[in-house]
Amino acid sequence: MDAKTFECPNCGSPLTSTGWGKQIQCPYCRSTVIVPDELLTPQSQLRPFTNVLLDYDFSDPSDGRSQKGKRQEIKDGHCRIRLDPNYGRASVESIGDFTNFTVEVDVQKISGADYGTLGVVARLSGHGFYGFEFNYAGHYGIFEYDSHYNPKILTHAHLDPNTVNQKGVNHIKGVCDHGDLVLVLNDQVLSQIQSSTYIKGAAGFVINPGKIGNGVDVVFSNLVVKGP
Repeated sequence: MDAKTFECPNCGSPLTSTGWGKQIQCPYCRSTVIVPDELLTPQSQLRPFTNVLLDYDFSDPSDGRSQKGKRQEIKDGHCRIRLDPNYGRASVESIGDFTNFTVEVDVQKISGADYGTLGVVARLSGHGFYGFEFNYAGHYGIFEYDSHYNPKILTHAHLDPNTVNQKGVNHIKGVCDHGDLVLVLNDQVLSQIQSSTYIKGAAGFVINPGKIGNGVDVVFSNLVVKGP
């Protein structure tokens, strides 16, 4: 994908955008910069993924699993996960084995800290996975997790506050198209980056409370994976 260059309006430094994300962070002054509209790539240019590979309806209560610090309940088409404040690591649920695909889910935070991230995971294997995530404090990013679920930031920026439905359901989607990774929230493309660390693996969703003390209560529903 072609890169586009423009100046940071705050410090004048050169910035490079792929044209997918509406916001980027200036590496020089660390400010969040809105990408000019004329440099944005229309969302319609994303390669269509329309073949449904997985449509998980959360209908089997026996799929619910709980452990110390984590309570999971599957009921009436929803998966509710509650992490206690002492549960300070990422919680991941995944299924299947896919290569190039989109994974999307509806998510609603019932209660808990705003700084923990929520999202979808892709290409999960024994080596790690990609996480496409946002939080209610106004941040988003694409992360590369290792086999111990430690995240490395691939791209990260601030959200327009109007992008997140603070009191209702948010729809998040991650796109894996060969080396291209794209994060979409509520039908708005937020970020795109290239990485080929992980080629294939499972798809699902993730809660990362970020640190001890960030307990959270979250409901997921309508997990769908689509291929080309």
